[in-house]
Amino acid sequence: MGKNFLDSFFNKKILIGCSLKTTDPTQKVILAGRRYDDYTLLKNFPLKTALTRFLNVFKFLVQSDKRIGFIYKSQASVAFLRLASLLKFKPNFILYTPQNFKNKIRKEKAPAIIVSFFLESKELKMVFTETFQKQVPLVCFIDQKVNFFSNSLQIVGNFSQAQVRTFVVSLIILCIKKYGSS
Repeated sequence: MGKNFLDSFFNKKILIGCSLKTTDPTQKVILAGRRYDDYTLLKNFPLKTALTRFLNVFKFLVQSDKRIGFIYKSQASVAFLRLASLLKFKPNFILYTPQNFKNKIRKEKAPAIIVSFFLESKELKMVFTETFQKQVPLVCFIDQKVNFFSNSLQIVGNFSQAQVRTFVVSLIILCIKKYGSS
């Protein structure tokens, strides 16, 4: 996950976000502007910084064989199925869905970090409450509809398209394959 890759990925100055009507007021700091009420323009620096920090921490956790939990809405996407099949035989990685998270996190040993992918506000609120009680950091890939203070580290972007979601999950898969023990 070299610097050149991230620099080329973020070569644009501004990213397109969702409508201003649906943007949470706590997310206004990442807005660079808007086009009427149709869409917003997001600053790319906060996304690039958060993603770089996350990938560095994630690489360290994978290399040190720490337990890592993933929460993904149970959508049958190809990327998530690849992630699930990769993690099937790796005991340091736990897969959750928003529906089974509450019961599993209370019964099992808590992971070192939990990464959530593309959850809605209501689901994220429940996940944040449980992780806060267990004192587990929560990293979220979210859009600007979600409250800024509902996680430990947020990576805000427009994740409405399947290609972008696949890209994010592919970054995780590549990091696990490259830095994880077999």
